[in-house]
Amino acid sequence: MKSKKVLFLEASGGGGHISITTAIIRALNKKNPDIQTQRADVMPPLAHKLYQVASRQFVNAFSLLYKATDNHRSEIITAKLNNLISKEKLTKIILESNADLIFSNYALAIAGIPKILEKIDKPIPFIVFVPDPFTVHNIYLSKKADSTLVSTLAVYQLAINNGILPQQLEITGHPIREEFIKTPKDTIQLKKNLGIDPDMFTILFGGSGHGAEKTLEILIHLGARPSGNLIKRLIRLTNLDYKTYYKLFFRIFKRQHKNIPPFQAICVCGDNTELKEELELLEYPSYIKPFVYLKADNMAELMHASDLIVAKAGPNILFESIATGKPFLATYHIKGQEDGNIDLIKYAQLGFSEKNPQNTAHLIEIILKNKELLNHTRPGISFIRNTQNDAAAKIANHILKYLNKT
Repeated sequence: MKSKKVLFLEASGGGGHISITTAIIRALNKKNPDIQTQRADVMPPLAHKLYQVASRQFVNAFSLLYKATDNHRSEIITAKLNNLISKEKLTKIILESNADLIFSNYALAIAGIPKILEKIDKPIPFIVFVPDPFTVHNIYLSKKADSTLVSTLAVYQLAINNGILPQQLEITGHPIREEFIKTPKDTIQLKKNLGIDPDMFTILFGGSGHGAEKTLEILIHLGARPSGNLIKRLIRLTNLDYKTYYKLFFRIFKRQHKNIPPFQAICVCGDNTELKEELELLEYPSYIKPFVYLKADNMAELMHASDLIVAKAGPNILFESIATGKPFLATYHIKGQEDGNIDLIKYAQLGFSEKNPQNTAHLIEIILKNKELLNHTRPGISFIRNTQNDAAAKIANHILKYLNKT
């Protein structure tokens, strides 16, 4: 095959869309190094900010909006609105890319693409990957896409009910980067290289793009004390994320933490620089050894070095956790969009779900004192893991099939 170009449309909101694209490109280059790839962040800055604020601080309102627009009529309205906002930008990206195939895993870069291709008279194949494995918004399910790839049978059925033909659908699984799937040859040495005690229980907190997991509150409930500077800092803030801290500070000193086994807390804050600074202002008891990062390029290594993942139930970090074979404790999820992920954790027994930070801390204490509890997650993790490991390769093969036709 002569060298061909693939344009990947993604979104910077959170790390999930970017990680999906990376996994697919690596699998594609492994199968055919001559394929040229181009990536374009097509998420409008305003949409990025609204998503961040609404999904974290106005979760109930976001859920209502999500459900209200999740129908065919609202899909048309949303598509028209997006067309007004992004049409010119998307058209420019497509024309400048001179691509032989367009691939999108971002909702707002789906409905408008077929119309743009028709207007500029370019019959380029257009493939969509639906990143949400269970609770899927209608805007992802476009009958005008040449092919729609989904990670589960549940979404396949939703797509069929939405009018997409079976020949336009394929179940691939959720694409994960290879470094999460491959188990390190020497885990003890890996932990030593990271500066982690190989013999101490290790918990990874965080992993979402905006640090939405309530890590600060959970660690305070586990015995970390807010310093005077941290209390002053939080009192000055008007951010609604911190409205619960005032009550927390009044009662936290009354609680006694007795005989908590020592553990290491790896805290990944995403792009939330405020959270990183606040975690660094905590005064940690002797039984908590903290490691605080912003975005971590070695996320796979940190997961492999951990015994438990405590995070927001986004699809990407959930499947990365499964790929590394680690139990998952969901402390937060975006209502509406990520409801199905919580159901998967519960019914496949992949771990736990607890949105109250105080109850989460208590549950972590129980796990630390009864580590054998995590053994009950192994069968479910192993089963789901085996259904997902070759997802990126399947998607790469699907892209190559379409490129061979062009």
